[in-house]
Amino acid sequence: MKRRLYSLFLCAILLLSMTWPVFGAFEDIEGHWGQSYIERATSLGLFAGVSETAFAPNDPMTRGMFVTVLGRLAGIEPEEWNVNYLAQLFADVPAKEYYAPYISWAVHRGITSGTGPRQFSPNDNVTREQMATFLANFLRIEGYVLPAGDETVTFSDQASISAWAQDGVSFLTGAGLFTGKPDGKGGLYFDPRANATRAECATLFCRMIDAVEKPEVPPVEPTGISLSVSNLTMEIGDFNMLLPSIEPLTATNQTVIWYSSNPKVASVDLMGSITALAGGTTQITAVTSNRLRASCTVTVNNPKPPVATGLSYHEKCMLIFGEDVSEPRTYYSSASEAEPNMVSVSVRTWDINKAGEKYTRTWSVKVHKNIAPTVQAVFEEIYALPEQFPIHSLGGYRWEYKSEHGVGLALDVNWDENYYCDPNGNAITGSYFKPGEDPYSIPVGGAVDQIFARYGFTRGIYWRSGYKDYMHYSFFGT
Repeated sequence: MKRRLYSLFLCAILLLSMTWPVFGAFEDIEGHWGQSYIERATSLGLFAGVSETAFAPNDPMTRGMFVTVLGRLAGIEPEEWNVNYLAQLFADVPAKEYYAPYISWAVHRGITSGTGPRQFSPNDNVTREQMATFLANFLRIEGYVLPAGDETVTFSDQASISAWAQDGVSFLTGAGLFTGKPDGKGGLYFDPRANATRAECATLFCRMIDAVEKPEVPPVEPTGISLSVSNLTMEIGDFNMLLPSIEPLTATNQTVIWYSSNPKVASVDLMGSITALAGGTTQITAVTSNRLRASCTVTVNNPKPPVATGLSYHEKCMLIFGEDVSEPRTYYSSASEAEPNMVSVSVRTWDINKAGEKYTRTWSVKVHKNIAPTVQAVFEEIYALPEQFPIHSLGGYRWEYKSEHGVGLALDVNWDENYYCDPNGNAITGSYFKPGEDPYSIPVGGAVDQIFARYGFTRGIYWRSGYKDYMHYSFFGT
């Protein structure tokens, strides 16, 4: 076992130094607390100096580098873990980076789940509590065992160790891999969020080589996986969860990673929670720690009209586009790109005939396909108002590069009587705005305004420029 560890560590050497390996007497470790470990680690070829005379014992290691060393220690083949869905797991781990397949391996095996939703922070310095957690998970999942020790050992700053790191720190401390730092009061402190230095890593790996052993009975790998359902129908805005079943039940590693073949239709998080985003079909796939797969076909259709009040900018982007965009009003670069995303919807409104009587009109208005049910719901509510608000002009999509009309997310209502004016009140489009006098003018804050607002639309009278567009309602407020 220990011979295997030595040989695998040699493979990791270049990841631990940015220069060609240099072994020898290092002037900057004389008297350093980790001197003996550094000398041993370099003599074994585990670490290299940064020059002929310097080791840089207090320089930090990054999270990506540390996980890479663990992956090489485990003897993985990087090309087997360089999966094309890695970007869905972590937005900050480009597939071209050296650490990408090792991070993929670590997440699949359950060694880490990252620092937050779709974030791994590979270039951040690894902290002492992160290092402890990575290593404890690695040893347990890969089947290594440590000698029994005193897991009741505590540090004077024990309470400051993150809850998710407490178990790993206790596990390694009890086995003697971590000893802590003198706190000046006769005790030791762990310093959990301090950067893990090259000296600390060299010390930890040397101690691990001496301590770990392979169990007589190896871990039980999964032999199959199935999902709670193989087909699922959802509506835009719906949430659902798939439950995996791993065979055999005694499999040591129950970790499952999820990805979507079309995340614009439906996304899935690391726990298997699905969010329906747009009409279409996608495959949601679960992958075991040894890369067995099971999939569910998710169809998103018949979307419910989303009540969008309170949605963040990000949530609106995901609802409409399936991704964040910096400028929704210029999301499409040309009419030929925009028009395939538009659909025509039929809506009912009231109007006034020449005799002054209210009657029903039917309109066909073109809008973005992912907001079509919302637009229909808006006008159904306006039609149901007791006042029977009249509409005799209604517009939606038209190609304009710098306008939400060009994205199918803006509507113009009764443009002559709800004019667009400059900050001085001079009409640019339309003739006037006379709510209370003209039945087609839309009162500010009235029932029509409230309905549009409830579905996430903003009227064009709140622009910072001072220009006011009383006819205009847009989903992103531009």
